[in-house]
Amino acid sequence: MKHKTRIIAIILSLLMIFCAVPAYAAEDKDTLDKAKFQGAVPNDQAEEIHFCKKTDMPAEATKDKGDISVAGAGGKIHVYADNAEKKYWVVHEADGKIFFPKDSERLFFEYKELTALTFDQIDTGEVTTMRDMFCNCKKLTDLDLSQFHTGKVTDMSAMFALCEALTSLNVSQFHTENVTDMSGMFYYCEALTSLDVSQFHTENVTDMSAMFAYCKALTALDVRNFNTENVTNMGFLFRSCKKLTSLDVRNFNTENVTDMKYLFDDCEKLTSLDLRSFHTGEVTEMQEMFKDCKDLTTITASGQFITTKVTNSNNMFQNCIALVGGQGTVYNPAKIDKEYARIDGGIPNPGYFTGAIHTVSFDKNGGGGAMPDVTVNDGDNYTLPPCGFTPPAGQVFDQWEADGTKYNPGDIINNIIADLSVKALWKAKPATPYIPSTTIPSTEEDQTPEEWITLETVVNGKTYTARSTKNAFNGAVKLDIAIGEQGKTHFNFLDKEGNKVQTKGAVKLTMPLPEGLTPPYRVKVEGTYTTFAEEQGQISFVIRPTGDVEKIHLTGIAEGETVNVEGTPYALNGAKEIKVERKGNGKLSIRLIDQNGKPVRSKGYLFIQIPVPKNTKAPYRVKVDGVRTTFEETGHGTVVFASIL
Repeated sequence: MKHKTRIIAIILSLLMIFCAVPAYAAEDKDTLDKAKFQGAVPNDQAEEIHFCKKTDMPAEATKDKGDISVAGAGGKIHVYADNAEKKYWVVHEADGKIFFPKDSERLFFEYKELTALTFDQIDTGEVTTMRDMFCNCKKLTDLDLSQFHTGKVTDMSAMFALCEALTSLNVSQFHTENVTDMSGMFYYCEALTSLDVSQFHTENVTDMSAMFAYCKALTALDVRNFNTENVTNMGFLFRSCKKLTSLDVRNFNTENVTDMKYLFDDCEKLTSLDLRSFHTGEVTEMQEMFKDCKDLTTITASGQFITTKVTNSNNMFQNCIALVGGQGTVYNPAKIDKEYARIDGGIPNPGYFTGAIHTVSFDKNGGGGAMPDVTVNDGDNYTLPPCGFTPPAGQVFDQWEADGTKYNPGDIINNIIADLSVKALWKAKPATPYIPSTTIPSTEEDQTPEEWITLETVVNGKTYTARSTKNAFNGAVKLDIAIGEQGKTHFNFLDKEGNKVQTKGAVKLTMPLPEGLTPPYRVKVEGTYTTFAEEQGQISFVIRPTGDVEKIHLTGIAEGETVNVEGTPYALNGAKEIKVERKGNGKLSIRLIDQNGKPVRSKGYLFIQIPVPKNTKAPYRVKVDGVRTTFEETGHGTVVFASIL
């Protein structure tokens, strides 16, 4: 017990001793006093300042200007000068580290005669603000800050502003993850030809206004990694970056930005801007945003570039003399405010922007082969193709997956507003039950403009020779068929090298109804649209190639209604409207009309959902002009017609 009491007493005594020691001594940090430094080193006469070891001072450092340590730190930091008091050396008398104060704001502010500033034996690890730190050092040409530790800094605003003679600036080692303000950071560094900010972390920055404004000599600037999700002010950000010929801001998140005035003003060498990522719903200031971008020909934007909250857009496009919208709208000096800040719609709806183009890429996910990327316009729908990858061993294609949602080939992804990755999903290859073997030669029926191939009573696993040279085969010489459980069918056309090809026509495939099989049937034909029917103990599949075929869904169509479809996909084949007439007992008439009032033929599927007519019972009389039609009652008071065109 006595032993324990003694230990406790010792610990308490030590705590009292430590608590009585000043913080600077406990941390053993000799910190520079900003006011003392600026008093000892006048900003109107210092031409050189060197932070170094005392043992490295030259012989000309003859004048001791005194202690510049914080009060009570022991007077270990001194300043020495030459006889003319033009050159200064800041040293630790014991060659220890010189710690910069937490508040290093304006530490070297307006040292207008300064031509050389070097750093050795320093530590900036405790600094929280570097605001205006080197601002207005007009004659300084070279600045190497590779020894700076900036992990605790929150404010770098105007840090190098007006350093107009700087030709070399090393900030590549800066840690900026805690910085919130970078406004004017490199403002008017007009002699800098290069600047590496590629590793800057900007996720907490709220103000980037004028950050690179008047960096007139910069020929390149890499801001691709900038995270701008919290930025509210981008005003003047790149103003007068006159020599930049390109600027990649495709990763900029502008959802919280309210100020974009003068953003690209006087970037006279820029030829194009990709602003697809710009969401401008909160922006109120856009005045002179693109002013004097004389070489700018193309501004690519998405439908998220809106100006509903903009209150000032004066001279937004002034002197953008080379600018042309996506539909050919040319620069008009009378239209230089936000009125034309939209995607060009041609004569009816002119604008200076070009609709964004997004890339749909395909991930094989362990499979083999390759599928080319596809480009789509912003806001367009995309019909998923059949899988062109080779499955991994023992597996077959199952579905596509995009943004966490699963799709089948032929399904439509609506309103694409960003690049999209589509991943192939695989599953174990199912066992294939035996189907009785009966061989019947292929027959063909010409139904111009399409061609048909009919195969009846097919044999599981058998390869058929495609003896016809008709267009429907599209160079195929073999038909490869495998039938699995629940009627699941794998069907491929193969060329002479064994590669898959897509037919140009439809195929009707008939197979015996397996014993014990009851509807609904599992039907899967890779890379096709498929319908099926049961007749007298057989299942018939109608298989159509996808190609550019698309699906169009229309719901709740009223009798006698004309539906405007202008701007919808390829499948409509130039149609501008759909005329629908519905009469008693489910009779339906559909006509696609082009802009000249002439009927056109669709290149896709129309899925039309209408209310069940009163006092009408199934079976419904269905007539869709010029097409084959299937239909089903949903059980919710509606009938769905699948019109195969």
